[in-house]
Amino acid sequence: MAFDMKKWLDENIVPLTHKTPKTFIYSWLWNGNPPKEILVWLMVGPKEGEEEQLDNKDWAGAAKRMLEEEDFYFDFTREAQLVRLESGKVVNIFGGDGAPLFNPEGAAALRLFKKVGDIQLIIQLGCKFPDGKVAAAATKGFYESFDKPALEVISEFTSPWGMA
Repeated sequence: MAFDMKKWLDENIVPLTHKTPKTFIYSWLWNGNPPKEILVWLMVGPKEGEEEQLDNKDWAGAAKRMLEEEDFYFDFTREAQLVRLESGKVVNIFGGDGAPLFNPEGAAALRLFKKVGDIQLIIQLGCKFPDGKVAAAATKGFYESFDKPALEVISEFTSPWGMA
């Protein structure tokens, strides 16, 4: 029997998008059939064209919720993977660590991991802010929301050895 990706996403990802702060599915990729790994890009905030305002704490709140309430871990150890897109372009995904980061253009993201049955679920949780200063403040706010030093947060939510 073929793997039903829509059913799997409906059961395992869609419920994550209905919690506050709201997220939406931006894209997904998978490896194998049935898949061994599924990568889902979730975005925090309004979809393009929606008027809803984004609070710079929404991304941090969604990330914290996924760690504390949804049993995700930081995805620090995944090896770099080359993926060929439908356009033929080859892009590098993964690699490096999954810790919260930001860029000057206003993007903030982190990568999370969780085992769902035999599938390794990787969530790339992102948000587009007006500029890099707001994205930097959101990244700092993520750590501050835990009321403990950043290294303790990293240690607490690092996946057990061999899990990924």
